[in-house]
Amino acid sequence: MQSKTSYFSKTIFFKNITHYWPIWAAYLLICLIRLPIRLFVSLGSDVGDAPDPAQVRLELLTNVVNTALQPFFLFLFACIAAVAVFSYLYQTRSSYMLHALPLCRESLFLTNVLSGLTFLVIPQVLAFLASIFVCFLRQMTQLDYLLHWLILSVGMALFAFSMAVFMVMITGSILAAPIFFLLGNYLFVILRGIIGFFVEALSYGVPSTEITFGTYLSPYYFWSQYFTGFFSSIFGMGYPEHTIEEVYPYMGFYAAVSLPLLLIAFVIYRKKHLETAGDIIAIGFLKPLFRWGLAFTLGSLITLVWYQNFAENSFVTASLPTLLAVMLLSGAVFFFLAEMILEKRFFVFSRKRGLECAGFLALCGLFLLGLSVDAFGVERRVPKEEEISSIIARQSYPIEVKEEDFSRILRIHQRLIQEKDEVEAYFEKYSQTARYVSLDLNYRLKNGDTLSRSYRIPAEDFYLGQEDYVYHEVEELFRTPEYYLQYHFSKDYASATFVDGSLELYDAQGNYDSVTFDQAQCREIYEAFLKDVLEGNYQIYDTSLSEHADGLLYANLLYLNYRVPQGSSYINYDGTAAVASSNELLSTMIQLTTDCRHTLEALKALNVLDESHQLITVRDFGLIQDGIRPDTVPAESASQSIP
Repeated sequence: MQSKTSYFSKTIFFKNITHYWPIWAAYLLICLIRLPIRLFVSLGSDVGDAPDPAQVRLELLTNVVNTALQPFFLFLFACIAAVAVFSYLYQTRSSYMLHALPLCRESLFLTNVLSGLTFLVIPQVLAFLASIFVCFLRQMTQLDYLLHWLILSVGMALFAFSMAVFMVMITGSILAAPIFFLLGNYLFVILRGIIGFFVEALSYGVPSTEITFGTYLSPYYFWSQYFTGFFSSIFGMGYPEHTIEEVYPYMGFYAAVSLPLLLIAFVIYRKKHLETAGDIIAIGFLKPLFRWGLAFTLGSLITLVWYQNFAENSFVTASLPTLLAVMLLSGAVFFFLAEMILEKRFFVFSRKRGLECAGFLALCGLFLLGLSVDAFGVERRVPKEEEISSIIARQSYPIEVKEEDFSRILRIHQRLIQEKDEVEAYFEKYSQTARYVSLDLNYRLKNGDTLSRSYRIPAEDFYLGQEDYVYHEVEELFRTPEYYLQYHFSKDYASATFVDGSLELYDAQGNYDSVTFDQAQCREIYEAFLKDVLEGNYQIYDTSLSEHADGLLYANLLYLNYRVPQGSSYINYDGTAAVASSNELLSTMIQLTTDCRHTLEALKALNVLDESHQLITVRDFGLIQDGIRPDTVPAESASQSIP
């Protein structure tokens, strides 16, 4: 009778189910608590007094489902399941014993993989079915939300388990497997951050956040940090640019990668030597990668810590010799430390390893040298005008640059690059007393890429006296009236409808009070403020540059709440672009100046200001807080030019 090769063992499958039942039972309990039980409790809340009870119940449902999609427990149990079903590989005796059975490695691998996936998928399906029952019980019919949860959860379970199996195969240590799994989920963003640090330290004007691509290559980080917004928008709670059509391509990518990961893991399993049980790295050709990766990562982190704590001058690019010395020394130490971990002994120094370490250090040195001389063209890069989709610039406040001003920004950008040596020489000499303004440029290109730059521009009198100095061009741009209005009231400021507002007031003793405005009063104040802006009476000052600015700025802050049409773009105070949603209430804070005569007249006409409540300059308010009457101190000249 001809024998047949079986690729699945029922005995081992059911042994895994019964032997490791605490794993799938614990995950099932977590799934039940996070979805159907929370749904039952949330949907049972009394919402009878709400204006729209059905909408409130829908929001309760989406909140529960969105929380249930957080990936921590899924990735945790995927790792535990993979380590458990292949735990025999970590002990030489159990590994030889199991492989001595009349079972091919294909059968063992496939059976264990299906067992581990069962630990994850079956609890998800049971939680899904229980949630459907809860929804019917609570008279909720939006079951598509639960279906999204099941599809996305199963997809990520497949990927997380496949990745965990791959990590299990490349090591023979039960302790190393979960550590490698954790590192695999964060490795790319760690390396990206390290490279970003070196770019910022050695390149003029290039921030560490310049490198932003490839976040999805760190799966858990991407899932937890970015997918929450996507999921919220699926359920009607997020920003309009995040849609369900964007979510499933990412999920499809992760699911598609799962099969190659399992195939590679299977190939490694077939060729894996049983005597590698207990080894940190069980695959020979991966050992150099481990040495280089550990040395570069930890060496870079030591260099980063040193630079953050001991760098003499953060205003200029880092000193290459010093940075190189710290990096090469720490890199060499961690290179041989990695070899000690692999060999499980202290004496690992040999001619072969010495030459390998020298090659590693040479590449590190060339990389840092290349950044220092801008061999990669990073700091010299200025996009072409036809490549730009939008620009957000920030000096004393953020603006979304108009298309007709793109050429002005590019000209400023190019001049700042050309003046690098002079600027760095200034900060090298006056690092402790330097007076400067910061300029941040954030380009979004038509191909979807982004480019960010951050510069410090000296603002000493010597430079300000030069008519063609780049600072004057920056100030002229940021004092454009339309940018002031867009900053305070969005790009559709002409269509703003006001809701209410308030003004801070202080008496002669500095005691706080406030007055509120209705819709009509806000409109009057806005019209007066508009005149001041268009006439050049209003400015946003950088108070750090002038000792006289506090005599022009009022300590009283004016707040106006308004709405603009849906889809109107505006810039947040942190410089990020946003789009107004339907019926969204926006708010702006205005610090008036003594030159805003139209706004001051409007406030007087509204009987807001009287003898006991006047606007107080920042200078006078500071004196009152110190117990000094302002009229006893000679006022400094407020008419002097303020940068």
